[in-house]
Amino acid sequence: MGILETLRGFWKKRSIENPATPLSAPDDWLLDLAGGSTSSGINVNPQSAMTYAPVYRAINIISQDVAKLPLVVYRRNGEGKDKATAHPAYRVLRYQTSSTMSAFEFKSTLTADALLYGSGFAAIMRNEAGTATELVPLSPGATQEVWKGDVRSYTTVINNKEEKLTAENVLHIRALYGLGIVELARESIGLGMAAELYGAIFFKNNARPSAVLEHPGHLDNDARDNLRRSWDAMHGQVSNAHRVAILEEGMQLKPFASSNKDAEFNDTRQLEVRNIASWFGIPPHMLADNTRTSYNSLESENQAYLDSSLDPWLVTWETECRAKLLTVSQQQRDTHFVEFNRNALVRANMEARGAYYNLAIQGGWMSRDEIRGRENLNPIPGEGGSTFMVPLNMGPASVAPVADQEGEDLGAREALGVILKDTLQRMAKRICTRHEKAAKKPAELDAWFAGGIIDESRAVVLDALTPALDALEVPGNRSSLMLEFFYSMKDALKGAETNRQQIISDISEELARRWMGEQNNGS
Repeated sequence: MGILETLRGFWKKRSIENPATPLSAPDDWLLDLAGGSTSSGINVNPQSAMTYAPVYRAINIISQDVAKLPLVVYRRNGEGKDKATAHPAYRVLRYQTSSTMSAFEFKSTLTADALLYGSGFAAIMRNEAGTATELVPLSPGATQEVWKGDVRSYTTVINNKEEKLTAENVLHIRALYGLGIVELARESIGLGMAAELYGAIFFKNNARPSAVLEHPGHLDNDARDNLRRSWDAMHGQVSNAHRVAILEEGMQLKPFASSNKDAEFNDTRQLEVRNIASWFGIPPHMLADNTRTSYNSLESENQAYLDSSLDPWLVTWETECRAKLLTVSQQQRDTHFVEFNRNALVRANMEARGAYYNLAIQGGWMSRDEIRGRENLNPIPGEGGSTFMVPLNMGPASVAPVADQEGEDLGAREALGVILKDTLQRMAKRICTRHEKAAKKPAELDAWFAGGIIDESRAVVLDALTPALDALEVPGNRSSLMLEFFYSMKDALKGAETNRQQIISDISEELARRWMGEQNNGS
């Protein structure tokens, strides 16, 4: 257990100011601080990148979103599951990973390390029985994965001493290909930091471009230096803005023609915020860029973030913890598993989910146990939860009179038709809003009609319509139905008169009637 105390001490002192690390023989992680120069002239490394607000915000959002979710060890119980509170890894992952670090701080730290450096590492400290008792983070710049044939191990440098760890004793949270975003996005980050530095210098110099003071006579070196110092002292700071300039001896002030507006400074900064959002896979509005976000698209953007950006990190954690913290027997027999409770991600949408589930139960196309399974809950004891119900009297569908059942089925189908029509209206409104923006630029509008209308909204429309189409058992390939919707919108928007409200109403009515009518004819 000697390495444990060494790691604890190193973690407390993990800093460039650590006097135990002389500059004449720095650790690998200290050398990594040198980073790399960019075309903009800015030196970018993980530490300097974190001083750039969009990068800090993006890493903070992702790492803390991962950290706030409970990571739980479960024991399988038939079709259900129980929290394995007696399992040694339960406390380590759920509450306290070590004597000096909570589970929240631990998950946040390793995820941030993986984002910045490409990998987050932690040493798994075990007792004599081989049970994991603590997880202690390792410095990502000082830790390396080593392969000898098919055997993997790790080396790490702690206080100028190399330590070797076996693969089963290292928790490794890896980004794609083990590459950190700072390394990949160095040019984008450097450009954003350069724009920020330019703004600081710009305001330091009284928010004015450089200028020339012309003197009719000849000034020696001392006179020029004195003039420059006195001018900077009088007008060189933002606090000195708008002070009256007094020019003597026939001097004239001639500013250069370039201006902050000509350089499109603000547009450059906004563009770089969107670039950083793209690198991290999060919606720009999460980085305080609301220039291209409408209220209607916020829900879709947030859902896309949860599905495409955050969930892969959760799966990475779950897979690695299962491989390193469960015994071989538990893995082979699949008696235990490690899983995040994802319910915390969608708390804001509980009302919409509740309405959807209520309709599913009343319509008789989902059981309570199916809904409880989606909500990470165990089935209802007995068979009551698996019974399908019919509307109004909510009796078991298996004993309902045929005539009543048919009537209730028609009522449920009518309610589902309303949902389908409402969803089509929302999607049509989304397309019309995007068309209105694209129409301001003819070239952009042509490209949008050529394919952008489908590419930018296909996933959102498919996700929105599929539940209603499945519940109604509408035949046909879902992608083909999506194309039918897009082509109908395109033809309508290309018309001579484009009344948005009329288009939204007509297309939603027509497609809902056609799709449901095809099902009726087919049955």
